[in-house]
Amino acid sequence: MELKINNKSKNMNIITLYHQNVRSLTNKIDELSIIMQKNYIGPQFICLTDHHLKETEITKISFEGYTLASGCYRKISLGGGVCTFTNKNLAYQSMDVNQFCCEKTLEICAVKLHLKPFKLIIFCIYRATTGDLKQFYTLMENILNHFLKPTVTFLICGDLNINLLAKSNEAIKLLTLMNTYNLMQVVDFPTRITNNTGTLIDTAFVNTSVYDKIEIKPFINGLSDHDAQIICLYKSNITSQQNLQKKKSRLINDQTISSFQQLLKAETWNQVLILLK
Repeated sequence: MELKINNKSKNMNIITLYHQNVRSLTNKIDELSIIMQKNYIGPQFICLTDHHLKETEITKISFEGYTLASGCYRKISLGGGVCTFTNKNLAYQSMDVNQFCCEKTLEICAVKLHLKPFKLIIFCIYRATTGDLKQFYTLMENILNHFLKPTVTFLICGDLNINLLAKSNEAIKLLTLMNTYNLMQVVDFPTRITNNTGTLIDTAFVNTSVYDKIEIKPFINGLSDHDAQIICLYKSNITSQQNLQKKKSRLINDQTISSFQQLLKAETWNQVLILLK
């Protein structure tokens, strides 16, 4: 698969996001970097779930061309955690969602993009199989209500450990909750395949009415027992960080020219004359 994205453009027609449950990021940084470069995958966002790292460990990790934008790390139990890396040329805002985090039940991080004519909040989430499902639904509803505005839309990606290929009560409940916020599940293939089963537990929810076109593809790389998903949202007009950089320039008008001339008249030039001698 080749997805060539020009991340240096000020305005793009596509947002590309890479998500994968990596089942521990330890000793996989170089491999993941090679995977990105070798396959020409240039996502603006790399969302990783179940990274197994503490905050002091993940802040030391870097991918060429990316910066750590947001993350959630376990403080008590081992494993889990989520993080989002963004292209270093992309303007984004890290969102504080710590009040909604609960180890194993809802581990979440978020970044916001200021687009035209709306704002996009990207949530990366992980729920362990031992997480409290009832509490998960409550927290998820609370966070969506907290950030819900007419000018805001959401993209939710992550591993929820709810198999959406099965018509279970939990799958129906999850889809119903997301549909309440106009969020549709767009992954249509198994994301974790074993010798005997194929389950869709890594998901992506998007407001499909916002975009002209949405593409999502599996990416099998052997990095873990979960296949990655590459999500492409078209016609979204990203503004790069280059657009927001402040530049200093000298103000030149009649008043500043007159002031400069007065300063020249007041200058004695003694230091210059001494040097010339």
